[in-house]
Amino acid sequence: MNKRCHIVQDLLPSYIDDLCSEDSREFVEGHLTSCDGCRRVYNSMKSGEFIEEDDAMERIDAKKPFLKISQFFRAQVKLTRTVFFSAIISLIIGVFLLGNSIMVMNDNNEVLNDLSKVDMEKDMIMDEVFHVLHSTNEAVDPLQKVFKKYGDHLQYLAVFKAESLRGWLSESSAVKKEPTNIYPIEYQKAEVVIDSEGIISNKAEIIPSEYDLGNVVMADDDWVVQYEYKESYEDTIERYHQLTYYGPTLLTIYWPPILFLTIFAILFMLWWILQKHNKRLKDVMG
Repeated sequence: MNKRCHIVQDLLPSYIDDLCSEDSREFVEGHLTSCDGCRRVYNSMKSGEFIEEDDAMERIDAKKPFLKISQFFRAQVKLTRTVFFSAIISLIIGVFLLGNSIMVMNDNNEVLNDLSKVDMEKDMIMDEVFHVLHSTNEAVDPLQKVFKKYGDHLQYLAVFKAESLRGWLSESSAVKKEPTNIYPIEYQKAEVVIDSEGIISNKAEIIPSEYDLGNVVMADDDWVVQYEYKESYEDTIERYHQLTYYGPTLLTIYWPPILFLTIFAILFMLWWILQKHNKRLKDVMG
């Protein structure tokens, strides 16, 4: 066996694993066409069969560490491909979830914008009622007009003298700052109570709502104003309250796409590192 045979047999593992350069491949293939001994070694290495020739066996034994490196390289290549495809899948899922989260966020914002009139309406009703109470002594007719203006949503509109509710006001100071959702004041104490039919004369027959968000109260130094929503409007009030105080936050909406895009970033970095490592290993193996 001459020097060419030794060189060729050194290159056979790389040739079999398709890891050698184009020049090395041409050199091995050219030699195999003319050397029966090397061709037998090649066939035995490729098929895994035992070779009787002592010299060939020595060469195969000498290449066992290289074969382990070659097997490790193949495993690395498989791992690199798996990481790459996992990263792509994570990216696709992340982008899909991001689009879905954006739609959910837009829908929530649209609903909140539509329902924001609940708060605006509170201020508007109270402003108009207090304006009537402080601008005229004959407030009944103007109050009825205010009620009719918002009658689609209101069940009752009641006005109390603040003097008659001093004890209650001392325990419910929040109502002096802004319109406040609170359980209804007893209507028997009201100076006037209005519903869709007009002035209610028998206030004792009025059954207040037990839904605390369905009743709004506000007071100043002279008057306490209370109005109660219709039962049909309570669903809207509840939706607005739930979305405002218990609705999904930015984090709860966007955490799924953030998670998958983070996984993609990690896998992509791992794939890039493996690619560089595999290239260096391939260069070492020839």
